[in-house]
Amino acid sequence: MSSNLVSTQIRKVLEFVKPPAATVNEYDTTEAALERIRGVITMTAREFSRVRDAGLPVSELKTQARTHVASLASRGRARGV
Repeated sequence: MSSNLVSTQIRKVLEFVKPPAATVNEYDTTEAALERIRGVITMTAREFSRVRDAGLPVSELKTQARTHVASLASRGRARGV
């Protein structure tokens, strides 16, 4: 699968994800709030990488394989047969 198709699929999935709210509570110092928010950004980036690098579900792979085999079959029979 091309990387362009994968990135298109990722964008479609991420359209449904709401970004976490960056809130500062009254007990946080500015430094503590920044550190907490940086932690959230780091965890979000790790999760994004995990999702991006995950393989497709088996059902999707089987569907793609069936489609590919059907397109090959529609071109004709194998050579030498």
